[in-house]
Amino acid sequence: MNDLHEICQACQRPASPAALAYRKGDRLVSHDSFLQCDVCERLLCADCLATPREGFAEYRTSVRI
Repeated sequence: MNDLHEICQACQRPASPAALAYRKGDRLVSHDSFLQCDVCERLLCADCLATPREGFAEYRTSVRI
């Protein structure tokens, strides 16, 4: 991983198993890197991708989990 992909571009949290465990329905799916938001195009941790931030109604990702 390069430096850009080692931290969430929203909260600056480092990549970790918890930060890369994304919710799909009732289960969690782990990834090797952050997923990209369709709205802001930043690479985000699971918490930031699931949590609406100021200026955005909600985050969505086109990455198929």
